[in-house]
Amino acid sequence: VYCWLVVWFWLVGCAGASFAAVPFDAPAQFVLTGSTVTFSISLETKRFGTQTVGLNPNPAQATGDIAVNTLDVDSGYFQGRMENISASTTATVPKLNQSFDVKVTLNDDSLDGWFVWSKDKVILNPSTMKLTLCFGTQCWDIPTQGIYLPATYKDDTISIKGNVNYSNTYNGNSFSATIGIDLKAVLDKTTQAGGPWISLKTDKTAYYSGDKQMLLVSFGNTGVTETVDIYVALLDPAGSLFMWPTYTTDFVPVVEDYSLTKDTYVPYVLIQEATLPAAKPPIESVGTYYYLAAFFKADTYDLLGDVAVAEFTYGEATSNTNPYDGYWEGTATNQAESDECHNAILHINVENSQFVFEDSETEETTGEGWGYNISGSINGNGNIVDGTMWEDYKGVWYEMGHFTGQFDGNTATGQWSDAYGCHGTFTLNKNDSSK
Repeated sequence: VYCWLVVWFWLVGCAGASFAAVPFDAPAQFVLTGSTVTFSISLETKRFGTQTVGLNPNPAQATGDIAVNTLDVDSGYFQGRMENISASTTATVPKLNQSFDVKVTLNDDSLDGWFVWSKDKVILNPSTMKLTLCFGTQCWDIPTQGIYLPATYKDDTISIKGNVNYSNTYNGNSFSATIGIDLKAVLDKTTQAGGPWISLKTDKTAYYSGDKQMLLVSFGNTGVTETVDIYVALLDPAGSLFMWPTYTTDFVPVVEDYSLTKDTYVPYVLIQEATLPAAKPPIESVGTYYYLAAFFKADTYDLLGDVAVAEFTYGEATSNTNPYDGYWEGTATNQAESDECHNAILHINVENSQFVFEDSETEETTGEGWGYNISGSINGNGNIVDGTMWEDYKGVWYEMGHFTGQFDGNTATGQWSDAYGCHGTFTLNKNDSSK
């Protein structure tokens, strides 16, 4: 218990320090500023051969907004919109005596992805983006599936860079165009909510006798500085509430009168490990348990933000009713156009409907282990829950991507994306033989 108290006080003592990007609250609006689009266009003519198209201005100023409608601060998953991001210039081809307007627009009414707070990254899913290029009144919709648009989030700014290549025919002449996107969208703080938040999670959602459980906490404040009392508790299947870390029934905070400053952000940190069953934490009876955490205004019971909940179940013996347990093999196919992105061979164990966290479960197609791994679970409908990709850097595992998908019998399919702008699909097949 003493060790976990030391960890907690270290957390709150360091909370004012910088921990990569600071989460924000949704809904929120980001306004483009200092953003540009660069055009490089050539025409292949029958009489004059290849002609480089003159463009003025180049680069052209880009305008528009990015809206974040919903955001899960815990996972970083967001849904939002790209609202008429556009840039225009004028093209001239002297030898053809031609002049025409050039415009590119980027819209997405169902934009989604993840903010990877610990890496200052944003993972954008390009599958629903609509990228349009117009020469005069003639327009083309450019397919965005597979386009590589690496993005970052730092200092309240989303930065998106990437190149898009496209070829077609205009006025009887073939053309090739390279569109260089360099967008910076700054958070409009008048559009967002704000305040303290705290989040808890366990490493799995189902435990059995002999399993080790890990409890992690993350917290922050996107509003004004607040003086708070911090409570953490365990609710057992009988409805009894035990206060962390001593697990007595006295309703007392773990920390009192703590100054939670604006822009505090502490990423997930392990605060407890226990082998089940255990007396502390009191997890011995079969059933559903809840870890709870909350901020209250100091010396009151006025709740600040939401109550964090981490639900899990405990059973005495390993269940044999998990249809997806076993060893799975398959491939992950990259759809991004980048030398940093690769296909992969997948080797995955599922135990008690949980993806087993083991070193080098994913290997590049060259056979070289890159220290990648995954975590998450499969619910009763076969849906992947909290699918997370991890990367080993100097002995520490960092969250570096996410995946979603569906298990059905002996097969599974889904989509993945990571913090480097790589993304694609995966397929798995169950192998009844042992690994």
